[in-house]
Amino acid sequence: MIAMETVPILLIAAGILLIVLAIVSFFSSARENPKPVIDVSLPELASVWLKYNDEVTAINDIPEGVESLYKNKCDTGSVEEKKAGENSSAKGTTEKASQAQASTPAQVMVSPPASTPVPAVPSSVAIKAPPLSEGALIGLIERLKPYEGLFAAQKADGLLKALIHEIDRFGHCSSLVTKLNDSEAVELYSVRDNLSRVSLKEHTAGVVNRIFGLLEKTYADFENHIPRAVIAALAHDLGKIPEYWASGAYNTHEHPFVSASRLKELAGDAQISWFDDVIKAVKDHHIPSTNPFTVLLKEADRSAREFELLKFAGALSVMPMEKWLDPVRLVKLLEPNINVLRDGRWQSFSFGGLVYCNPGFLYEQAKLLCREAKALDLVVIYESEKEVALRRMTGILRQTGYIPDILQQNYYARKFEIVAAAGKKRFVLTPMKGEHFNLQELEARKTGYLSTIREVKYM
Repeated sequence: MIAMETVPILLIAAGILLIVLAIVSFFSSARENPKPVIDVSLPELASVWLKYNDEVTAINDIPEGVESLYKNKCDTGSVEEKKAGENSSAKGTTEKASQAQASTPAQVMVSPPASTPVPAVPSSVAIKAPPLSEGALIGLIERLKPYEGLFAAQKADGLLKALIHEIDRFGHCSSLVTKLNDSEAVELYSVRDNLSRVSLKEHTAGVVNRIFGLLEKTYADFENHIPRAVIAALAHDLGKIPEYWASGAYNTHEHPFVSASRLKELAGDAQISWFDDVIKAVKDHHIPSTNPFTVLLKEADRSAREFELLKFAGALSVMPMEKWLDPVRLVKLLEPNINVLRDGRWQSFSFGGLVYCNPGFLYEQAKLLCREAKALDLVVIYESEKEVALRRMTGILRQTGYIPDILQQNYYARKFEIVAAAGKKRFVLTPMKGEHFNLQELEARKTGYLSTIREVKYM
């Protein structure tokens, strides 16, 4: 007989044995009947996760007012001073963006390093049947269909397909590099937050569409130039793809140079007669240039930006400076700052029947006028156009009788020597006729250094 106290032990042992047998049976079944492995290509996979991973909001979905178009910033210092002043806040923004990107599936799908061969472009990316999910590129490819033979004749059809594949694959990123060591991010500091929400894919399609129109106005045989212009427009901002500019593989953070390097990789050994022209235009599209083709790309890029900015503020109108610069209103903006010392510094002073202004200060007041007029004029948005804007301003003021003869034609400022109790100092200033100001009131507010000025003479 089995003792009663051993019965529970036997029951427990039996239970353990049954569990072990069940586990063994389960794994044996799994080995005999494995689940099928599904092989999904990158374009097919991208169509699944891209729609849930929009890092950039469509600009049509962002209702904004005119006040949100510009940063609330009035800094007359140099670009370098702006960079230094914004460094800490921009760093925090960039770190947050990097953390957010690192947590998304998109960052898993990185491109091959720059040193590796360019991957073969799937046949599904051919112009006739693009696997695209965004209307911007679909419409663009439809527009390019009639010119397939032209691209092939100029040996650029393979490069065209590679570029379309590249933009379709990575174009969901922002169209603006927000790091302060990129020239465009510095140049567009006043509208940087808005433009950073426009996708690279949408911006690139816009530039290509606009370069078509510019070609027709520039060349009699414009169709012959389409492959060269389209390749330049498609490639000009490849360097904004985070996998490239942040990788360090290109030894620079300047997106035009990264774009040119990536374009060379995509072209491979293709012998394209105008390829050097495209590389130069891509490299130089954010700096002053007299090269006609580079200027064409710059104009297309800026025209696309103009349209994008209009999307953020429907109340704005594209308007040249000649229409929005009101000299009377400009004087009203200047007057509260004339003969005023702030922390021992001045922006404008009166002397001998003239008013002398710091050109940077004058420029900032003009930008305020542009905002008041609800005008969109890229000449006061692009920092690289600052001198162009100042020359146009003084030209308008000269025509309306606000600029004295001591300022030469086509100059926006000149060097003056100020003789005061503390000694002599030289400044580059823009003079204006005092008859348009309330000089009596302005002179009465002088204090400190400004009250000791004895002479102002031009050099």
